[in-house]
Amino acid sequence: MDYPENICNFPPTKAPLRELDILNFVYERRCAFPDKYIIEAAYALRLVTSGEGHLSTPNGRYPLKKGDLFFTFQAKPFKIRSDSGLEYIYISFVGRRADDLLRRIGVNEATPVIGGKENLIPLWENSVCSVTESNIDLMAEGLLLFTLSDLCDVPMNAKGKTKRPAEVIKEYVDAHYSESDLTLDSVSKQHSYGKKYISEAFKRHTGMCFSMYLSKLRLNHAVRMMNAGFTSIKEISSFSGFSDPLYFSKVFKKYYGMPPGEYMEKEVKK
Repeated sequence: MDYPENICNFPPTKAPLRELDILNFVYERRCAFPDKYIIEAAYALRLVTSGEGHLSTPNGRYPLKKGDLFFTFQAKPFKIRSDSGLEYIYISFVGRRADDLLRRIGVNEATPVIGGKENLIPLWENSVCSVTESNIDLMAEGLLLFTLSDLCDVPMNAKGKTKRPAEVIKEYVDAHYSESDLTLDSVSKQHSYGKKYISEAFKRHTGMCFSMYLSKLRLNHAVRMMNAGFTSIKEISSFSGFSDPLYFSKVFKKYYGMPPGEYMEKEVKK
């Protein structure tokens, strides 16, 4: 999709301050980045959509690439530089709940970057380009909470620990499950392992077969989207890795005992 140069969305200001307030929802494209540290009065979560660059803070210098999520912190200096066409979308936020949310997912000034979240790019791009004045606060807040909930599942390995092939494959699937063309065959070609080897090693490592594990990831993603306020079956199925909404509904009903529309009516918190 061909997106505009920059997209800047500003929800209406609310007073007094709530538990969580969204200040900006912006797509930074082809921008000139100032070569100096800046300090902002809000937290921000940014998703790199293309290019490469780096984030500099008093704690260090962190490389950035497509699919990286990175945080900047309230009243803490930082500098963002583009090395090669860096573009990103960001949501800035404040509120009494902000610290608790970041603490819950284990993010702090020493660990501001989380990689491997390419699967979130289509959802973020679609959201920032489709918001309106009437729904921007709900859309941006829902997307922020959905993304933070997704980070609760980021696998953390001990530093320096050698990963077994099954671990590498699992991490790849965890990062790319929302891509509709992800299959056992494509993973086999991507990692140069035989399909039979991957299938057996993956089952030993996760306790379930590849297709079941992939379906579980995609369905969990779909339910998180529902809980975040998304209601379009077509969008939910597409962003969860299902190319066919009818097939998505069939698989969803098999796992949850009811079609997705009925599930949203009965189970999703209003």
